[in-house]
Order: sequence, then structure tokens, then C-alpha cells
Amino acid sequence: MSPVDLLKRWMARPWHARPMLLWLAVSGSLMVCLMLAVQHRYQDAKTHQAQVQTIDIVRAGEDLREGLLHLALGRESESPWQQEQGVVLLEQALAGYRRALAGLAQASNSGDATAGFAEDLHRLETRVADLRRVYLRSGGRIALDAATRSDLYAIAGKAAVLSNRVRQEVERTTARLHQVFLLTLLASGLMLGTICVALFLAQRARDRSEHALEASEERWRYALEGAGDGVWDWDVLAGRVTYSERWKAMLGIDQENMSDALEEWRSRVHPDDVQRVLDVLKEAQEGRASQYKCEYRIRCQDGSWRWVLDRGMVFERDAAGRATRMLGTLADISALKQAQDMIWQQANYDALTGLPNRRMLYDRLDVEVKKVQTRGERLAVFFIDLDRFKEVNDSLGHQVGDMLLLSAARRLQDCIRGTDTLSRQGGDEFTMLLPLHDDVHRAQDVAERILQSFRAPFSLGGESLYVSASIGISICPDDSADPQGLLKNADQALYAAKEAGRNRYHFFTPAMQARANARLEVTNDLRQALAGQQFHLVYQPIVQLATGRLNKAEALVRWQHPAKGSVSPASFIPAAESSGLIVPLGSWIFETAVDQVQLWRERFDAGFQISINKSPVQFRTPKSAAESVNLLELLADRSLPGQSVIIEITEGLLLDPSPEVQNRLLQFRDAGLGVALDDFGTGYSSLSYLQKFDIDFIKIDRAFVSGLAPGSKNLLLCKAMITMAHELGIQVVAEGIETEEQMLLLREAGCDFGQGFYWGQPQTAERFEAAWFAPGRVAGVSGNVPVALAPAGRNEPLG
Repeated sequence: MSPVDLLKRWMARPWHARPMLLWLAVSGSLMVCLMLAVQHRYQDAKTHQAQVQTIDIVRAGEDLREGLLHLALGRESESPWQQEQGVVLLEQALAGYRRALAGLAQASNSGDATAGFAEDLHRLETRVADLRRVYLRSGGRIALDAATRSDLYAIAGKAAVLSNRVRQEVERTTARLHQVFLLTLLASGLMLGTICVALFLAQRARDRSEHALEASEERWRYALEGAGDGVWDWDVLAGRVTYSERWKAMLGIDQENMSDALEEWRSRVHPDDVQRVLDVLKEAQEGRASQYKCEYRIRCQDGSWRWVLDRGMVFERDAAGRATRMLGTLADISALKQAQDMIWQQANYDALTGLPNRRMLYDRLDVEVKKVQTRGERLAVFFIDLDRFKEVNDSLGHQVGDMLLLSAARRLQDCIRGTDTLSRQGGDEFTMLLPLHDDVHRAQDVAERILQSFRAPFSLGGESLYVSASIGISICPDDSADPQGLLKNADQALYAAKEAGRNRYHFFTPAMQARANARLEVTNDLRQALAGQQFHLVYQPIVQLATGRLNKAEALVRWQHPAKGSVSPASFIPAAESSGLIVPLGSWIFETAVDQVQLWRERFDAGFQISINKSPVQFRTPKSAAESVNLLELLADRSLPGQSVIIEITEGLLLDPSPEVQNRLLQFRDAGLGVALDDFGTGYSSLSYLQKFDIDFIKIDRAFVSGLAPGSKNLLLCKAMITMAHELGIQVVAEGIETEEQMLLLREAGCDFGQGFYWGQPQTAERFEAAWFAPGRVAGVSGNVPVALAPAGRNEPLG
């Protein structure tokens, strides 16, 4: 209800029924109007008509001065009581203005306006004094002249303006000015005029405020829609929402396909999001949140769902503080959500298989362990490796390797329930989490099911491959109640399964922990051994079978522990490789062997060669390039040709497709070093790689030599390998020769060189030199076996 309508309703009441006090709070006004009703016994038609006309003038927005004068000319001189009281109270009112002026003068932002106000006030006080003298001389009958009324209006208006100008700093003074102003006019018989002034000023201020608000909203809408946001305007009481064209276009909605009912919008919000959206909206409406902000899915016209960011705030509230109007924007964040989902997917899932990755596995493992602790159940943790996956990946390429991983992941997934977790940790490593509940045998059943599923061949790109799996299992809480402990124990169980021959599963046992501790102890001892010079080299002869001449020797590392004695290479070489210590150890071996071959070439045989094993780890580390350069520089510093050294590598390294490995091999080959392929025939290599690299020697593994006999399959295999190698221009060395029969069969088959206990065990440099380079036994002259080096049993692991 507008202020004018409220005033008319108040005036329509009989005088005796009008309240003595009435407060009108007008939104956006400069003041709060206090109206004091003056008791009248009756009001004649002329006065009533003047009031109505004044209200009409104010409502029509005509000049305020005209409205006030029109009302003031109404029969104000008929009542001597009113005139007398008006003069008396007018003097009191001016005193009140003086007090208010003192408050205004202290305001820092009132400026020079108070000076003008004081001058006007002084003139009015002088006029009021004159008015009292005229009143007394006239016998008590006088009316307020137009000039006094005009000045009274002016002083009141200035008071209101000044009050508004400094209201933030002199809020109490402002309220006092309002009250004085209204009291003065009321006491002067201009009650309706006072009301009209207040209403007019309030209405004018409200009009300006609403106009500014509309202009501001228009600019705001323009800016938001220009930025791509849709705008909505919600009339809360009516339950109607107005949407901008951009809002509708964002969802592909035509004008006729979207009503303004709130329920229409609500029906488009995704069912899983609607309650959350309404809760957030309610918080803003009730003032518990400064604004409304929510992300949710909304249905487009074509039925698809789009992620949006909806923001808004309460723009209007009623006298009780209830929200009556809200205004907000809608932004399309589908692309942002898609990017966030992609980032989350990449952070938590394996890119190749789509399985949970290590990060998500750890999160789920923490949750499952807590369930075990609270419910008293069990949890099985599986570590699964594909056996010899690297050989498959290297020989057939990464594309086939990826296909194998995908197929293996599907088979593993088929072996478990939907509530279980299968994760890929990288490479060919998979991890499973199996809640056992009350079924303690389920872990074993699943492990056997996995092994059974891997017995069928994998069909990959035209290739049919048989690949087995090894499994390590730990149980929570039996083996550990700690997530990291469970993973470590499962890894140790997997290691045991591989050591036992692969294609099997092992449950964790405390003995595995003991072996793991032993491996850790070996690694720690290795670090001290390097610094403490606990390593030394031994040398095993390599003899030319056709002549019996010593042609070269293989350098082998040995470790003499100060407390444990001789440590087998089979135990410390794997530890050195896994810890990375093989790199500094390998450099020491190479330098020591090169110094020895330099000495023997100078003293005994200028064509003598030394064969040195190189671990695959030495080729794959980031430091391998620098190490290769250092080794070649070492040969140059010793004035040794590259042919004095033979590098022994394994088949797996030869098939490594990485450019770094191939470049290291080519570096050695280009420098003239010989390259020997160790343990030939035991891997998965493709013989085509023998053509790609210039291989000088292949070394037939002792597994083929140990069973040699006339007419045996091993002899046929050895002959085939020898023939093939010779066709490719490669010489052959047979390892593990222990008997004269083996030596003779290989010599007849055309094998070039032999190595093994038949000629002697590996010896230190001093003993080797005494046995093979002693006076009268010039290297390469005699084929007889030195008595001191007669066979003493099978070869120990060579490291």
C-alpha cells in the first residue's frame, strides 16, 4: 500500500477514532514520519475539501509548495486556541532547531550548508517574534502570513536535506530534526501539510531509488548476459520466475516451452541434485547464508543433462525479514566439469586398463582395513605379476604388450566380485582387495581361479601366447593390521612365488619376512663393502677348442665379507641390481679387469682378451651414458684397443627397444669392444635381432651342455645353434664344460671356444697367472689341462 493510500485511509476515520501516534516507515525515504493527531470536535466540508485536494496534488506529483499553501489557506484563523498554541509552540520548535543545528555543526561532512541554515533560522526567529507582538496587539486574532509559512517550509526542508547529507555520522541528530520539524508544523496547524511534506519527500526519494535500482539492474543484466550468463528473477511470493533469453538459450528452450512457474524449473533439476539445491536455496532465503550458490545438473530441451553454476541473492525482504524477491545468474560449467572429471579420472584410474591406480587403491585399502577393525572380519591383499611379461613386451612390441595387459585385466576381473577391488600398479603389476567376511577359504579359491584362467592362451594381434601369473597374498589382520604392512607382506609373498618357479601363489609367512630382512641386510652390507674394498675378481679361462690354446678369460666378482666369509654372487648380485649399487660395483669391476688385461697383454700375450659381464641395470640407468663414456676413456688412458675387452650381455637387454640401451650398445661396438650374448637359448628372444646388432659371440648355456651325449637332443640343439651362429658370422662359446666327452662332442660339432671346470675353476689373478702364464706354459701353446686346475665339481653361480 502506497503512503498516499495509507494517509487517505487514516484520514477517512473519524477524528476520535484516529490514533494519537502513528509511524509510517517508507522504503527509501529520507525520514520516518511521526504524526500526532489533533483532537477536533468537527471538521467542516471546506477543510475536508482542502485536505482531499492537497492529497491529490501530492499524488499527482505537482509542486510541493503549492500543495502546502493550498492546505495552509484553509480556515487556520478560525480558532484562537490554535493560533495561540501555534505561536507558542512555534517558538519552542525554533529552539529545538537551534539544538539540532548545534549537532549538525559538529558533523565533518556538513560543509558550509549549516551556515546558510543558521541564517534562515535567525530570520525565522525574528519573524516569529514580530508575529507574537502582532498577535498580542490584535486581540488574539491573526493568521500565519504566506511569508512565514514559506520560510517555515524552507527551514524544514533544509533541515531534512542537511539531515540526509550527514545522516551516516549524525544519526541521532537526524532523528531529532525530523521530530522537531514535524512537531513544529503540527503545532502550527499544518498537520496535513506535514504529512504531505513527509510523504512527498519519501515518494520522491523512493522514485529516485527505484529508478536507480532499475538502471543498476539493467546494467547488471547487460554485463552478465554479455559475459555469457543467463539471468533469472524470482518473485518469491508469487512463485514466478522470469528468465532472460540467454538463460533459455543455454538450455535450448523456446519461449513457449518454459513457463514462469517455479515448479517448471524444479522439474528440470536432476533428481539426485534437487534436494541439495533446495536446501542451499533455503539457507539464503532465511538469511543463514549471504548468497545462494550451487552446482547441479539441469535437463535441456533435448533431454540431455548439463552442469550449471547457479548463483543469486535476496534483493528484497518484507517487514518480517522474509525474502520476497531473489535475483541470480546461471552459468554453463559443463566443460569445466568435464575437465575436472578427466583430471580426477587420470589421478585415480589407470589410463590403459581403466582400473583404479595406486592412489585409489591406497584410499580403498584404508577404508577396508577400518572395516576389518570395526567388524572383526578379514581382508585379503593380492599382488599379481605376469610371468616374463618383459620378454613378451620387448620381443613383440609395446602394442602387443598393452593388448596382453588389457586381456589379463579382463580375466582377473572375471575372477572376483563387483565388491572387490582390482587395481593396476604399473607395468604388469596388479593388486586385489578381497573382503573375506566369514569365508576364510575364499582367498585360496580366487588364487586358484586366477591361475586356471591364465592357462588358456592369449590371442593378441595374430599371436597366440601362453602367459602365466605369480601371486602373493597377505591377510588382514593375521599378517598385519597396517595398510603398508599388508602391501609389503603381499610383495614378499609374490617374491617367494617367483623364486619357487612362477605360475603359483604363496601366502605370506614369517619366514618370508626373515628372508626379506636378510635381503635388506645384504643391501646394507653391500654399501659398506664398496667402501671397505671387500670385493675382488677371479678369472676363468676360455679355451679355443680346436687348438687347446688359452685365448681369453672371464672376470667374475667375489665378495669376502669380514664376518660372514665368502658371499655367493647369486645372493648379492640381485640385491645390487635392485638397489642400484650394481652401477658403482660394475664400474669398479670394469676398471679392475681392464688394469689386469693391460698387464697380461704387456707381459704375456698382446692379443689376450678379458670378458666382463654387464648388468641390464647398467644400461638403463640415467647415468649409463656417462658411465659408458668413462669406460671408453679408461681404455684410451690405458692405451688399450677396444678388442681387448668383450662385454657380456643377456638376451633381454639385446631386445630392449629403448633408444638409450641401443645407443649404449652401439657405443661399445663402434669403439671396437667385442659383444657376447650370454646364456643363449634360455630366453624369448627373436633371432632377427642377431642381424640387427653386430654380435661377436654367443655363449651356449650350461643347461644344454650338461646333458650332452652322442645322439642326444641336447647335442642336436647345440649343433643347430653352432651352425646358425656360423652362418651369421658369429663365434660360439660353450659354457659349463666339465668332462672330456662334452669337450670332444662340442669340438666335433664345430664349437669355437669352451669354458668350464674341465679347464679349472675361477682363480685369483695371481693363481691364474701362475697356472696359465708360467715359464714353459706360454699362453696359447699347450692344450693340456693343468693338474692344479683339474675339475672339482660343477660351476658355482658366476654372478
